[in-house]
Amino acid sequence: MTTNNPRRAFTLVELLVVIAIIALILTLVIPRIQSPRINSLKNSCRNNMKQLMLGMQNHHDAKKTFPPLYFSSDPAQQANPQLNPANAAEYYTWQTSLLPFIEEDNLYKSIASNSAKFTLPSTKVTVKGQGKTGSPADMKLLGMDCPSSPLDNPPGVSNYAALSSTRLPLLQNETIGKDGLPAYKQEPDGMIIPGKTQKGHSDQRMADGTSKTAVLIESLEDVRSNWYKPQESFVVGFLPADSTPIDAAASNYYPYFTSPPDVSSVSKDWRFNPAAGNRTALAEYNSAGPAIPYHPIKGDPLERTWGPSSGHNNGVIIVGMGDGSVREITPDIDPAIFFSAITADGKEKLELPE
Repeated sequence: MTTNNPRRAFTLVELLVVIAIIALILTLVIPRIQSPRINSLKNSCRNNMKQLMLGMQNHHDAKKTFPPLYFSSDPAQQANPQLNPANAAEYYTWQTSLLPFIEEDNLYKSIASNSAKFTLPSTKVTVKGQGKTGSPADMKLLGMDCPSSPLDNPPGVSNYAALSSTRLPLLQNETIGKDGLPAYKQEPDGMIIPGKTQKGHSDQRMADGTSKTAVLIESLEDVRSNWYKPQESFVVGFLPADSTPIDAAASNYYPYFTSPPDVSSVSKDWRFNPAAGNRTALAEYNSAGPAIPYHPIKGDPLERTWGPSSGHNNGVIIVGMGDGSVREITPDIDPAIFFSAITADGKEKLELPE
């Protein structure tokens, strides 16, 4: 007599155990698969920044200065130490100055030729390139996109911006003491800033040391970002939130307000005005956008959604230093260290990590 033994089925417990084991294996394996790709993207971004900083060094070797934030050859367009929203759009950016030093010499010559050697307003210039005719702002430059950016950047957008000042009013004030700051603080305290001479500053401006001064930084900004538009080619370290008037007293949103500055008093939570709940920090990308919008006043030409920020894993943000080196910082960096890195001559003894 033959006995048929029915096949034994998995019990629910056994099935759950198998699923748990598979999940554990995937948890261990997937990061190992993704890690090389993530590191490759970050390294590509580091290389982009390195090439820009190499261009900065070559610009300094050739012209004895780093490029100014914006410039014009029109005698009537005398740049001043402020980023004036009324006329800044007529100038040419630091990236334009850098074109011959980042293997974009043909584009530079085309812009120079069609602008009568940068005499015409930049908004009136038309060039031919990349299979089309239009504004240089429509031209996509190689090496200006961070490969880790999750945003679909339109042509002209650059993920690498000048870190021009600790805060926005220093790029705007037209009257000494207008916001309560002493006169010595009226000039923007970064390295890539406007100037009446139409020239940038030499490395001697970096009295804190070239290795201690941040020049360029990453930003995910894609709406108010364009390598050809002066008002969109920079970010600052601290920017008022919507509820903070752009001309509010400095004490409302300046991390410290002493003379000389005391970096030990910088709030660890990066608050502008704790009572109003205004806060800013370096931002790591998430699909909902930054927790705190970065723009000053909606509709303003300087409106931003993102400040210093990136799409890298763990919020790593790439920074280009005055000596040409490239550093990595994260959103949990001590605000005092980040603040001191922005100032070219703040006389702080703090330094970004290697």
